Amino acid sequence: MKDRYVYYTLALISVLWFLVAMEILRGLVARTSFPEYPVSWRKVPRSPKFTEKKHSLIRALERTDTELINTTLTGPLLPRYNLSAPGQYGKGVFINMSTLTEEELLRYNDGYEKNGFNQFVSDMIPVSRYVGDVRHPSCQRKTYRNDLPSASVVIIFYNEAWSVLWRTIHSIWNTTPHQLLHEIILVDDASVQEHLGKRLDQEIAKYPKIRLVRAGKRSGLIQARNLGFSHVQAEVAVFLDSHCECTEGWLEPLLQRIAVDYRNVAIPLTDNINSDTFEYVGSTLNHVFIGGLTFDLYFAWIPIPEKEEKRRVSLTDPIRSPTHLGCCLAISKRFFVELGTYDPELRIWGGENMELSFKTWMCGGRMEIIPCSQVGHLFRRVMPYSWEGDGYRTMIRNSLRVAEVWMDQYKKIYYDRIYYSQNDIDIGDVLSRKAIRERLQCKPFDWYIRNIYPQLYIPIGCKATGQIKINNICIEAHTGESSFGKPVHANDCVYLGTSQHWTWTRENTIRRDEGCLVYNGIHSVVMGPCTALSDYIRWEFTQDNYIRSYVGQRNMCMELNRQEGLVIVRKCTGSPLQKWKWKRRTINLT
Repeated sequence: MKDRYVYYTLALISVLWFLVAMEILRGLVARTSFPEYPVSWRKVPRSPKFTEKKHSLIRALERTDTELINTTLTGPLLPRYNLSAPGQYGKGVFINMSTLTEEELLRYNDGYEKNGFNQFVSDMIPVSRYVGDVRHPSCQRKTYRNDLPSASVVIIFYNEAWSVLWRTIHSIWNTTPHQLLHEIILVDDASVQEHLGKRLDQEIAKYPKIRLVRAGKRSGLIQARNLGFSHVQAEVAVFLDSHCECTEGWLEPLLQRIAVDYRNVAIPLTDNINSDTFEYVGSTLNHVFIGGLTFDLYFAWIPIPEKEEKRRVSLTDPIRSPTHLGCCLAISKRFFVELGTYDPELRIWGGENMELSFKTWMCGGRMEIIPCSQVGHLFRRVMPYSWEGDGYRTMIRNSLRVAEVWMDQYKKIYYDRIYYSQNDIDIGDVLSRKAIRERLQCKPFDWYIRNIYPQLYIPIGCKATGQIKINNICIEAHTGESSFGKPVHANDCVYLGTSQHWTWTRENTIRRDEGCLVYNGIHSVVMGPCTALSDYIRWEFTQDNYIRSYVGQRNMCMELNRQEGLVIVRKCTGSPLQKWKWKRRTINLT
């Protein structure tokens, strides 16, 4: 009899465990996203038959994906994490391509080509991803005032991958106190991919705090942000790219700074989401960089100045930043309106972050990086979509408008960077933008340089500027820190090619921003920092047009190696390959 009771008890326990397991499995399936698998310049050989087969396979895959997607995201956006799924805790997902089927390989390559990142991996990761609490322990202990303003989060997207877009949305919802989140405003900049059409309308209709605004035609990130801002009802507007992931406690520190002064523009620490593996790489407060600029009017990461380090009491104190990256920021609605929003004549992308940075500081505001706010940003490998006409020319046009309105006499340095072609580009009327400066009694750009960015190198007193060339071959190199130690190349000269612009400085360096041409002591010219002034970075541009190194007896000259497309150093021989053309001129700010 006793054995029978034991048998029935064990059987009952087995049944109960089975029911529990089925319920857990049902929950995991409900919480796992199956976004579509819409990848890369990494091509596989394709015959006509293969291409035809590819398109039929992709159409079949898209039908399958649509069925899967429609089984997910059907309830309110609650913080529900399948912690056993790929990518949780911010981990990267690594793909062994040799194990992929033909269909999977198509999916893998197609995702890179469409997005400039690994969509195949993104689609394996649930849209509700838990990256962990990446904040510094001191940030986790911070408390914030009870009367923080509410925020509208504005997200601009154009042909964004479904899984990436929805992961951005979920990360906001899962990490934001709902009393502080007034709404999420999605602005579609005239996307053409099918999954961002009717299906997106139907999906968003399920969520009362998400609004979808569609642009009638493509206008680019800048004007789409202005469009989204026109719908903001909260006291604070937060602008985010559509490929971000917000983390625990990201919003409160931003709102706190704006609550202290409505003219504070609050920038989160920008963490990196790897474009290949989607690993979330958090920042550490001991190694924070702030926003700077080059005189190409591009953003540049720079170290925190010693003066600013001394001003701050703790690692969690806000950090004053001359500029911001542009992907993520919070600004009060009142201050953004006072500043005239983004210039309505800036097109597509580029220059808007410089404009907002300059006028924030010059017109009575402050731009700060907030260490206790961390937002991950996916940096694409390449820009996967086209601009209107000549995209590079569009960026120069935008930068010229910013320079004309805000940079005063320093705009001449930008003119020099674009080879004094400012009169060849129609930038439109800027009188209304200058009127904003007058109305707000904004400070001059010289004040900005002296007080906000005194470490910026100003190339006045130079002795030659522009392209350094032999025939139509120009010296070309990028000058960022990631290029230090790399060989300097020689390529066909390009009209408006800012990476081919060089200045022979008053210190006898050949420089662009923080990068200098360096003789390595053997036969190579490499890119390096300009901080350590030594003979290895000093050059003489002689009257007979040779570029001599200061090293040793000054008998080593810069030479063009046509075969390798490199700039090298050889003993001065009078060879035509050592005779360079370079315009002898200076930059005068008066």
